[in-house]
Amino acid sequence: MQQMQNYFFNSPGWDETHESTTSIFTMLLGMAYEQTWYQRNVRHELARSFLLFTKTQSAPEYEHPNEHDWEELLGVPFLTAMTASFALFALACSHMGTFDPEWPGSPDYSQLEEIIPAKHLRRVLDLLTTTVQEAKERAEATVQLPAGLQRYAFNPLIERPFVDLGDGLRYAPQPQFVLRAFATENLYYRGMQRWGKGFGSAFGARVEAYTGMQLRHTGEHSVIPEFTWNKKRTGLMRSSDWFLVTPAATLLIECKSARMSLEARAGTQAAETLIEQYIGKAYRQLENNASEISAGSPAFSHIPSDRPLVGLIVTAEPMIGANSVQTRERFGTGLLPVLTASLADIERMSSLSPDNLGEILLRILKDSHLVNMSLSDAIANVIGSDAMPRNKLIDDTFHELTPFSKIRDAVNQREK
Repeated sequence: MQQMQNYFFNSPGWDETHESTTSIFTMLLGMAYEQTWYQRNVRHELARSFLLFTKTQSAPEYEHPNEHDWEELLGVPFLTAMTASFALFALACSHMGTFDPEWPGSPDYSQLEEIIPAKHLRRVLDLLTTTVQEAKERAEATVQLPAGLQRYAFNPLIERPFVDLGDGLRYAPQPQFVLRAFATENLYYRGMQRWGKGFGSAFGARVEAYTGMQLRHTGEHSVIPEFTWNKKRTGLMRSSDWFLVTPAATLLIECKSARMSLEARAGTQAAETLIEQYIGKAYRQLENNASEISAGSPAFSHIPSDRPLVGLIVTAEPMIGANSVQTRERFGTGLLPVLTASLADIERMSSLSPDNLGEILLRILKDSHLVNMSLSDAIANVIGSDAMPRNKLIDDTFHELTPFSKIRDAVNQREK
């Protein structure tokens, strides 16, 4: 199968005598990650990035980087950077993928000046610009994938989507990269380069805090935060990160700042290793908490046990295959059924009525087809795509980031 895939892709350098140990599941991951990246909802991607990095509340030891730290790194306020990237995307799309750096200094720019000062737009443009030589060097400096998987290699234009060819203009070969330049994934790697491992720990705390923010954003759900308790012969223990109580079920939620590495996304054995590292651990944590609840532990007396328990693993980004039969059989526990959801799934799930949410999840878990899907797709199959509610927090934040009318007027003025 691996050889057939490489024949189809006409992958250079593939050794036909090499016997692959990669499973069909991991082999197909490369194609899945490659295609689903373009299918992500931009509204959610941008709003999530802004909320997660600047509006979540976490413990004092994870306070940094905060909004001011990001402004120091980016050279402009965080909000301005995201608004500028949206404007640059719109302008590049309306001019066949090009942008003139001199335009912000012209009279036509006056309509945008109050939204994005010209100096800030230029700063963001420079931040997102590379040269051909710099792009080559950046690509060579990243992890190199095995022969036959080069189509999934790191693309420097995702990080810096504009190219300076030396003729005065900036070129955006794929404007979608401009639009997503400050999405969570891109900023994560900028943060790791700037602040190192400390940023990774802070990011994990913010993923947990963001999950709680979303669960509470409608004000309708009954949400219980993490708590500590003492276990005999073990000492101080931490509960699951969140508990969501619905009339039909009690949800135990574990948050993981799980990210698939470049090698894993390409469909190598690294994918199964990371699923074991993140998903396997979360299953065990959920099982421990469910055991305490079922045993009537006094520390968990405020967690309703008179209804089905459901485990929910929340990951920072989609982990394709985490809800597969193979994964659940590998890590599953008899104490409670478990689903894995990304932050994007939580944004959609949290907008549902608490009267329906528990019943919907139980129905998904009982359906051998739905339970293998992403949580968002499974919910849409149960209630219908048209019935999926909008997320007000996401909508309000996106409108703040993208003042459509003013940007549209400025673009129209430039075209006259």
